[in-house]
Amino acid sequence: MKNLKKTIAAGVLGVALLAGTAQTFATWQDSATAPIGTIQTGSMSVSVAKGSWSLELDGNQTAKAVKDISKVALVPGNTLVGSFLVTPELVGQDLRAELRFGLAAEGETKLDARYVEAKDAWVVTDGDEDTNITVTFEGLKNEVRPTTKPGTVTVRVNFERNELNGDAKYDSKVTANLGNLEVVLTQVLPTAAN
Repeated sequence: MKNLKKTIAAGVLGVALLAGTAQTFATWQDSATAPIGTIQTGSMSVSVAKGSWSLELDGNQTAKAVKDISKVALVPGNTLVGSFLVTPELVGQDLRAELRFGLAAEGETKLDARYVEAKDAWVVTDGDEDTNITVTFEGLKNEVRPTTKPGTVTVRVNFERNELNGDAKYDSKVTANLGNLEVVLTQVLPTAAN
């Protein structure tokens, strides 16, 4: 009887050990595949062509072509007008982007202008002081989609004409580095509204 109890105990212990290690039991398995294929990502880029400039004289909307704006001496009421072709390219479903325009320094050179949000314009500076010369951008709309065509962005450098009074004076002998036209294309995440 003792041997029978030992045999039963050993059998129970063996079954328990086998149950604790699943590797000793065989299971069924099958698999199948279906083709997925390849994917590609979209892209976006923007380019801007060298612009052309003209000069609008005070009270005269007929513009004169200008080859080198650094040779023009602006007087109050004058506006330099630059036209630049901007080409945004968006590839991808639901891809939306926004164009922003501004001025950017080249290398280590400091800009002689600062952005003033209240005017939505860049104001030319003379040292630490603002002048009454502004730089604004118009044209190609800000929202860009894959169907957006190239468009013209107009840069207006306007020497504002103010009436003289007591201590007011026109800014004179100002030389300002406006750097480069900067065009920034930024992805905008789609929302339920668009």
